[in-house]
Amino acid sequence: DANLGLGFRLKYYQGFYNLSTPGNFTADIITEGENYQLNLEMQNAMIRSSGQKIYSGESGDLATHLISNGNSGFGLDFGFEFDMGQYLTIAGSVNDIGFISWKEDILNRTLGDTTLRYSGIDLRGIDDVVDVVKDTLVGKFNTYELNEDPYNTLMAPRAYLSGKYHLTSANDITATVATRYIQGQFKMLYGVGINHQVGNFLTASINATKYPQQIPNLGAAVAIKGGPAQLYLAVDQVAYWSVPDFKSLDFRVGINFIIGQSEGVGEKAPAKSIFLGKEVEVKGQEGIYTIIDRQKKREIDTSTPER
Repeated sequence: DANLGLGFRLKYYQGFYNLSTPGNFTADIITEGENYQLNLEMQNAMIRSSGQKIYSGESGDLATHLISNGNSGFGLDFGFEFDMGQYLTIAGSVNDIGFISWKEDILNRTLGDTTLRYSGIDLRGIDDVVDVVKDTLVGKFNTYELNEDPYNTLMAPRAYLSGKYHLTSANDITATVATRYIQGQFKMLYGVGINHQVGNFLTASINATKYPQQIPNLGAAVAIKGGPAQLYLAVDQVAYWSVPDFKSLDFRVGINFIIGQSEGVGEKAPAKSIFLGKEVEVKGQEGIYTIIDRQKKREIDTSTPER
């Protein structure tokens, strides 16, 4: 039997610090082949920030800011799970469709549309080359306007598609392909993992993922279910035991509350079959044979005399 489950999750975001550029900001650098002159063109250049003065200690109270502030937003996750039978389940989801509205401690630096052509400098008679280059290039961007206008940023949506093969009643093998939309580009991710079920309350998993331009990454997770609540712990980047090679550690902890239950997720209704013209409950399957309860002996119709 095939069962389809659908679900969604609403999210509330709280923003603490942001440094970003608007989506319509463009910058092109072109090097001419003949004289190696650099041509730089920028349009809609702006650096937006929220929380910069609070974190630097210039204004506000950092502790209060981390507890509650006016930077908020909303998001949506939705997904599906399709049980294709005894051995295979397909699932997919799209997460983080949302935004954050930044309103507190805003400082935006806006630079007018700029066209810059740099053909080099004459090194003869120059004592400090670094200062000359700095004055020539960086000095072009010292003129900007400041404003404190609120702004919005979009979250980076993520999409997942996975297939789960039920190896045994307690072990599953999972293959996943995912993508994340960042700055107009899709970043792909591939992963494989194994899940182990311990009783009805504990699930443990180990997975390996391949991110763009990175070596495969090893992670692990544990989920504990009790009633309508599910507690989960997950850790990423656990393969780097060498401190010099260690760059980051992704650790997550959270709790989900499950409200309601879709048909087919809990205990399944007994399968039915037809035996001698009567509907009976199926207990199992052994090869080509269907296992049912022992039936009463069929009564012989004696109303018609035998010839």
